[in-house]
Amino acid sequence: MNHDADCPRERRAQRLHCCECGGNGSYENVSEYIRDLIRRDKERAEREAFDQLKAELSHAFAAPEPSYKPLAPAEVIARNRT
Repeated sequence: MNHDADCPRERRAQRLHCCECGGNGSYENVSEYIRDLIRRDKERAEREAFDQLKAELSHAFAAPEPSYKPLAPAEVIARNRT
């Protein structure tokens, strides 16, 4: 008896394969579809990280000029150790 067909995950994978892959789908095979999902997820994560960095830099550079003060390298290192 094949228990794989009874697995909900296996049934979802079979439906996905039928809908997205082959002659009627956008992908030649399941591997191509999975690679595309991974690529899209990586692009999304990189975009989110870049947006966060831009927001942090915008905030840092939004301070008025008089609020800046000169620091010696040792002061910067000491400040970042805490």
